[in-house]
Amino acid sequence: MITVLCTVGTSLLGNLKRTTDEVLKMIEPTQENAVRIATRLRHMEPTNRECGAEINSTASLLRTQNSRRLERLVLFTSDTADGRLVGDILRSYFMAAGDDLKFRSVQVTPVTDLNDEDRDRFRTQGLRTLVRLMTEALKQARSHGDTVLVNATGGYKAQIAYATLLGQLLKAPVFYQFERFTDIIEMPVMPVAFDLSLWLEHADLLKALETSELNDEDQRVSQCPPELEPMLHRESGSVILSALGTLYNEAMCEQFRTHPTLPPASIKLPGAKKITSSKGHHRPKYIHDLVDRLTRVDQVEAIHFEPGQPTHESHEFKIAAEICMLKVHVKDVAGMQPPCTLVLHTTARTKAEQTALRLWLTDNIGL
Repeated sequence: MITVLCTVGTSLLGNLKRTTDEVLKMIEPTQENAVRIATRLRHMEPTNRECGAEINSTASLLRTQNSRRLERLVLFTSDTADGRLVGDILRSYFMAAGDDLKFRSVQVTPVTDLNDEDRDRFRTQGLRTLVRLMTEALKQARSHGDTVLVNATGGYKAQIAYATLLGQLLKAPVFYQFERFTDIIEMPVMPVAFDLSLWLEHADLLKALETSELNDEDQRVSQCPPELEPMLHRESGSVILSALGTLYNEAMCEQFRTHPTLPPASIKLPGAKKITSSKGHHRPKYIHDLVDRLTRVDQVEAIHFEPGQPTHESHEFKIAAEICMLKVHVKDVAGMQPPCTLVLHTTARTKAEQTALRLWLTDNIGL
């Protein structure tokens, strides 16, 4: 099954103003008339230029996929009244089209701050939001087992550029229909790659910037290397992720999730790994299962138990000063036994290796 992610512009409205169709001339392009306009457009051939770039290109794209079932179409519109109107017209068009063009579901997703009223918000917020929304849609579609295709024909030039780069980095085929071409083409795969080791070195900073801005005097920001500067947007003493930074972070998260790069495996078998405790302290029963799972992790060489401090989370990582150590603060969910700390001695020898192992444990061991 196929999910198509499609960037959307507003050129269709210009086409409606210049239309040669006598019926369309009589329909005012308003939100209330979106269904009527879509109905009339379905009387035309989808290759007709008056149908607009989104219909022309999507119809051409679907002809190349005629042996596969159409499932979902996600339309990413600008944050304008015109953008939302075009989105509603296209949703009505593709929901009620004939069998060769009909999708089971069509979703219109306006992209906040993606408009030409404020160029700074377009650059710092709109493009970031576009990347985040398209990435979320791509991941959701793949979780359903769908093949994801990106139609990057419509919309602002920057919108098209970021959608193209996103598809390339997240391994989704990208299609584009040039204005004078009658058929859509698949964009050739570009030799584009981001540095995973750089991302691992600064994953905590990028994660923090995902959800909030930081002061540019924050130690993590002040120690940021020159290579990471294009990923950041600095303004008035604050730092946020740039649109490229958001794309970089999303692409690296996905790359690490599918192809994790971990430290070398220990030569010790699970049963030979030492499990020690601080003098006079006994390991509480609630961590037995967790300890057993951790001994089976190839990169864990030994585990030391010591009293811990209460935390808000049932499991929480704290990085030890030594690169090869990871500390896991654990508490009894039932609150019947005192909290504790597990010190993991690992095969990590660099900060990047330590971060990689921490991320992997978080995702795979339930920490």
